[in-house]
Amino acid sequence: MNIDIVSINNSTSFLSVRKRYYKEYVLNNEKMIGIIEKSNFFNTELNYNYEDYCFEQYIIQHHNGLCIVGLMDNHSALNQEERKITRINFNVKGKNRLDNKVTGKRKKRGGTWLEEGSIICVVVTTENGDDKDIREWPIYTGIRGMLMQPNSKLDQEPSLLLKSLTEGFVAIIKTKDYSDIEKLENEIKNNKKHNDLKRNNNNEEI
Repeated sequence: MNIDIVSINNSTSFLSVRKRYYKEYVLNNEKMIGIIEKSNFFNTELNYNYEDYCFEQYIIQHHNGLCIVGLMDNHSALNQEERKITRINFNVKGKNRLDNKVTGKRKKRGGTWLEEGSIICVVVTTENGDDKDIREWPIYTGIRGMLMQPNSKLDQEPSLLLKSLTEGFVAIIKTKDYSDIEKLENEIKNNKKHNDLKRNNNNEEI
């Protein structure tokens, strides 16, 4: 399975298609901090105060249950003034997400099941031009579902992550049913701090 984000984005009819078939959700920092605090990763491996940084992510959901997961452009790992992305590590606790294999045309099999707080990959950066000052930024699923396609291009070209709303998406997840989407929608309705997807000079909005 392969979804070409670029071709979708360049379509002249894309805006109408997006409005008809896609829903966009922002997992704001309050939501992401809650996920981080439930994760074992930050307790053992983060070497900085996570509460001082932004971890916002987005989910773009197609009506068929497929969800594109990525970073909002204000995510602290993408701050080029303070840090440089050197690597995207898909090897999580001994399991390489890039080895994920999905088979079947209608009923998909073989994909790794991920929980809301499962880590898809870890972004590795250096701080302020100091190659010895290394930080790791865990990227979470944000919603329960089957891992359909990690973005393997990030493994070869980590800087592609800077185009976070287009080619730099992190992964594609398929939800089991709509209960998790409904839960997410309710959280957003009850939290006025959730914002629309943003764009900057490096990103054209999906």
